[in-house]
Parts: sequence; C-alpha cells; structure tokens
Amino acid sequence: ADSSAFNYAVNPRTRQTEKGRSAAEQENLLAFNSRRPKNSDWAFGASIGTYNQSEDPQAYHAEYLDAAPSAVFGEEYAVNVSNSDPEIVEYAPPVTFGLLVRKRLTSMFSLETGIDYSRLSTGFRNHFEPNYNSRLTLQYLGIPLQFVINWLNISDLTIYSSAGPMVEKGIKYDYSEHTFATRRYVHYTGSIDGFQWSAAASAGISYRFVKKWNVYLESHVSHFFDNNQPVSIRTEKRTIIGLNSGFRYDF
Repeated sequence: ADSSAFNYAVNPRTRQTEKGRSAAEQENLLAFNSRRPKNSDWAFGASIGTYNQSEDPQAYHAEYLDAAPSAVFGEEYAVNVSNSDPEIVEYAPPVTFGLLVRKRLTSMFSLETGIDYSRLSTGFRNHFEPNYNSRLTLQYLGIPLQFVINWLNISDLTIYSSAGPMVEKGIKYDYSEHTFATRRYVHYTGSIDGFQWSAAASAGISYRFVKKWNVYLESHVSHFFDNNQPVSIRTEKRTIIGLNSGFRYDF
C-alpha cells in the first residue's frame, strides 16, 4: 500500500483541512491566538505630571514692585499682608496626580476622562529686605476630557495623540509670610472662588510590558485661560509645556 496514503488515513495531524492547513498548524495557531491579549473596551490608569518653570525668576517681577496684596491673590483674594511688596516671584515646578478611565470607541479612537489633583507653589522675595519671604500654595481638583487617536501599533508599542478641555476647581489656598528679623509670621488659608478652564494637546508612547498592563510617557502643551485665579505659574505663562507618565490596565 502507498505509505503516504496510509499515513494520511491513520494520522489526523497530517490531514489537510478545507482551508489548506493541517490539524497541527491549526492547533499552533489557536494556541498563539489564545496567548495574544484581546482588544479591551476599557482601561484604568494613574499618572503623575509636571510643567516647566520660569527659567529666570527675576524676569517676571516688575508688575509686583508696587503691587497691592490683590496682585498676589487676584482682585478677589486681597488679604492684610505686610507692606513689603514682593519684588521677585519664583515658581516651583507644579505637580499633578491623576486617575483616569478610557473607553475604546474603535480600534483607532478612544475617549478618556478622570480626576486630577494639582499643587502649585509660588515664592515671593524682596531684594531690599533679605530677611523677608512669603509663599502661596494652591490646590486644585480637575476633570479632563480627552479625545485619543492611536496612530501606530507595532506589537506591544502604541504611538498616540490626544486633545481636549479640562475644568478645575480650586479647593484651598495657603499663604505664609515670614520676617526673620522681627520673628513675625503670618498665615492665611481659605477657599478659591471660580473655575480654571484649560485646553491641552499631547503626544505619547505606550508599551505593554505584561498582558493588559501598559506604561506610558507623553509630552503635552496646555493653555490656561484667564479666569481670575490666584497668582501661579499658570497666570504668568498661560501656555505651558509638560510631561506625564503613568500606567494603564486594560479590562
């Protein structure tokens, strides 16, 4: 008898299927597909980000030379600070922590929202009174809405961009003033009125390091509108470039 015909009859692994694949090839393909992560409709994640700060803190001090306290806090935030108007304004790098959720619309498009916590710190000094300094710290909670486009997927690597608005509510300000020579210390705290509106665009890269877990890094540019908020890097530089990083979990 023909040995090839006998082998075909007794060994099903060598039989050709209707599509031209052997049973062994089909089993290997099914095993490979079972190991591949399936596209998920939702993702949850966390992030941390910051903005660039003013390169020269003395370059932006002129408007404060003869400033009233309202110049530090905005027209609605005047408090009874000392007569030592700040001459030099220094902005610490802002820090933002966020929780996010992403909904996949198609293989290319997604919507993303969440909640962000931001902390902004501004220091004030005076050349003529070296023993004097003060600091204003602002805290905000924000809700962003981003439209995300996945431009390129290469294995576990994704290149994407996003854009959208964000609204923030100031939850607290802290202002402290210290004159070392007289050991005078003043501290004010309170709520922040109004809302801060902004718009942002970003470009990033995401890498899936294990099944369903991704790390990402993105560069973004944000524009903060004039909403009569207390002094910060956002009121000095309305358009700011920054970096975000974090992780996402697909489910």
